[in-house]
Amino acid sequence: DAARGAVLLPGPNRIADGPYDSAGGPHQPAPENPARHNAIHGLTRWRNWTVREQAADRTTLSLRLHPEEGYPFALDLEIEYRLGDDGLTVRTTGTNVGPSRLPYGTGQHPYLAAGSGLIDASRLRIPALLRLEADERLIPTGRLIPVKGTAYDFLELRPIGALQMDTAFASLLP
Repeated sequence: DAARGAVLLPGPNRIADGPYDSAGGPHQPAPENPARHNAIHGLTRWRNWTVREQAADRTTLSLRLHPEEGYPFALDLEIEYRLGDDGLTVRTTGTNVGPSRLPYGTGQHPYLAAGSGLIDASRLRIPALLRLEADERLIPTGRLIPVKGTAYDFLELRPIGALQMDTAFASLLP
C-alpha cells in the first residue's frame, strides 16, 4: 500500500549507497530504504501536489520541487491523467527552472487491484522487449536483458504464475 500509485520523480529507480555526480556534484541523496542502503522512488512521493485543472475526463496536478540536500535543483512538475475511449493516459512533464542542468527521470508505480486472492492465475501482457537487470539489492546494473523466452516474457497475454517481479521494462512496443 505504501507506494501504490506513487509517481517516481525526479528519479524512477534506486541510487546505491554513495553520492552521484551531476551538475557540479557529487550529491548525496538521503537513503529512503536503509535496509538496502539506497535512495528509492525519487523525492515527490510524500509531497502535496496541487490540483491545477479538473474535469470529468482528466485531472492535472502540479508541484514545484525546491532545491534540497541531495538534489540541489529547482524543478516544476506536472502530471495529467486523462481517461479516453482507449483507456488511461498519463503525461508527465518536468521543467528545469534553475540555473544549472539537472538529472531527471520519471516512472510510475501503477499497482493495480487484481481481485481477491492470489494473482498467480491472473493474466498479464507487457509489450516490452527488454528488462533492466538489477543486483541482489535491486540496484540497476545498467544492463538491458532481452525478455524473449524468459520468465519475464509477457509479450503475449499469459498467466503470471509464481513469478515475483520488482522489474523495470524497456523497449516498449505500441
